[in-house]
Amino acid sequence: MKNKNWFERHFIDRNLIKKDEKKITYLQFFGVAIMCASIVYMTSFLLPSGIIDFFPKLKLEEKPIGDVIAIAFFVTMLGLSMAVPSLLEGNEGLSTMRIVVFMMVNVICFLLIKIGWDAKSLTDIGLDQYWMGIIAFIFGAKATQSFFENGMNLNKKEEEKTTASENATQVNQKEEKQSVENLIPATPKIIEEFIKEKGIEWVNSFPNVTGFAIRNKIADGKETNECALIFKVAKKEIELAFGKIPKLIKYHSDDGASYKIITDVIEEDIPISNIVAINKSPFPLGNSVSREHSAGTGSIGLLVKKVGDDSSKFIVSCYHVLCAPELKLGNKTFVNYNDSASIRAASFVDNGTNNIGFTIEGKMDSVSDFAVAKIREGYEVSNIIFDLNLSPKGLSQVISTDKGKSVKMCGRTSGKKMGKIKSHFAPQTIKYTDSSQFFNRLIEIDPIAQPGDSGTAVLDSNDCVIGLLIGSSSVSSYVIPINDFINTNKYYLQT
Repeated sequence: MKNKNWFERHFIDRNLIKKDEKKITYLQFFGVAIMCASIVYMTSFLLPSGIIDFFPKLKLEEKPIGDVIAIAFFVTMLGLSMAVPSLLEGNEGLSTMRIVVFMMVNVICFLLIKIGWDAKSLTDIGLDQYWMGIIAFIFGAKATQSFFENGMNLNKKEEEKTTASENATQVNQKEEKQSVENLIPATPKIIEEFIKEKGIEWVNSFPNVTGFAIRNKIADGKETNECALIFKVAKKEIELAFGKIPKLIKYHSDDGASYKIITDVIEEDIPISNIVAINKSPFPLGNSVSREHSAGTGSIGLLVKKVGDDSSKFIVSCYHVLCAPELKLGNKTFVNYNDSASIRAASFVDNGTNNIGFTIEGKMDSVSDFAVAKIREGYEVSNIIFDLNLSPKGLSQVISTDKGKSVKMCGRTSGKKMGKIKSHFAPQTIKYTDSSQFFNRLIEIDPIAQPGDSGTAVLDSNDCVIGLLIGSSSVSSYVIPINDFINTNKYYLQT
């Protein structure tokens, strides 16, 4: 540093404004010098004599003052172009158009100053249509240039903005994915909580989604040890399989912790209610039963008694079996305490003309598909399930650890059937003849039922009832838990 002179230290090695700015060039320094000299020289002519008198020998009193001012102005603008070269740069560096326009404007200004300094009006300097045409052309060219440059800048900024946004989205998605993958795997209880909160939203958002289940993920045709949220779709499409349905879902539970929910997608048609035409069958539980004048039938599920009414007996089946006429009209609640809503049961003797009782109440909603009928005097319904040759011992509630356990049933069509629990919590849409219903909680079992089995009691290995069969597909059968309905409406099992 000591070997450098003052000029090098202060103008060449030194940054002008900030640390990151470029150093001043020799051309810029020269431009600043001649610009300052021209301004001072021009000022010495404009101000009163004696205030500025730096260039006394250069004063040419015999020359018109307009000539001097015009030359000084031209040199000042030339110095400005050298000192600030960015004025002549466009989007791609130095712009020829900018240089041409800059010089032509300066020449015109030079001539106007030279000719018109001492003129009293514009007509004295001959500013006719030709001059106006030249001026209009120059400024029109400049305006056109600015318009296109601004348009190019806007497009470029928009492209940069879009690219930056896409990059940011990709980064966010990557970070989100890494964030989710590092979370604690959700347990069946957490997945159940998530389905209760978001199940209806998913079904409404994606009509192709018909239901859910909680069971292990399938990979390469084999069951893994990972508990997953199963999305069931009527048709497996790319955009629904794993496009809009993510492979991992981040869920913040009520317990305050965040979990990752593994998902899987399987194809399954919407299960249909198990109801068919009348056929003859014996009278125990599982026997054929239907409403009078109805074209379909289901099965007798349970024999129950009402708290405070020891003299009467009642049977429980599905709402879509015992209240089929009401459901056809769109009514999903039924209350009737006279004998107008007669039910019939099939027998070997008269093939279904036995008027064994009448429906008194029923309800279908997101948690219910149940109806109760009172048995008429003179008719008996046995508490024995035919073919199984046993009576239900009580009610049971299925939990997540019951997955894989055996269940059994004996329906009006299928007879004695055995299967296993696939999912303790499987919200699902069930399709009926004239309507459909989404149920918040069903139990998914192996496909062991056929049309006509709706209302059949499904029992666990301890002969306790876990619910009534309400629908089936080629993939699974579905059972609706009945414990809450029995207790809430003050019924109890006939044992």
